[in-house]
Amino acid sequence: MAKANLHIIISLFSLGCTQLPKQIPQDFQLLIESTAIQPGANGNYALMIRRTASTDQYELIRNYDNTIHKLTLSTYGVHRLYDALRNANIFQLKNSYADMSVLDGANTTLTLHANGRIKVITMRNTQPEELKAVSSILREFEMEIR
Repeated sequence: MAKANLHIIISLFSLGCTQLPKQIPQDFQLLIESTAIQPGANGNYALMIRRTASTDQYELIRNYDNTIHKLTLSTYGVHRLYDALRNANIFQLKNSYADMSVLDGANTTLTLHANGRIKVITMRNTQPEELKAVSSILREFEMEIR
């Protein structure tokens, strides 16, 4: 019985270590990079969300084919994004997702820095269901920057 209880405690401790903290950590940064699979195709894209150096705000930096746009994000928006990443249990997701039935499309890399940890997920023409809410929030941010 004591061995079973120890196993449960270890499992709960391990689960807690793989989750993001409730509060946004100082080192929170999200980078999304996407490139076309077909050689020579247009559409290189990067989106970064990071804390600004001089203030306690967050900025979104979008680079689409070497055209850069910046936007200061609302605290509410950043909290929504962070909560969506927490709810996705991002550190428990696989490191790679691919739909090889699609010949063209995009390779996308998501890199999250948070709480002294880094998670990198590569996606080819697909993404895990757990990241759908994150993608939706990022699209909202992009609509603000256009």
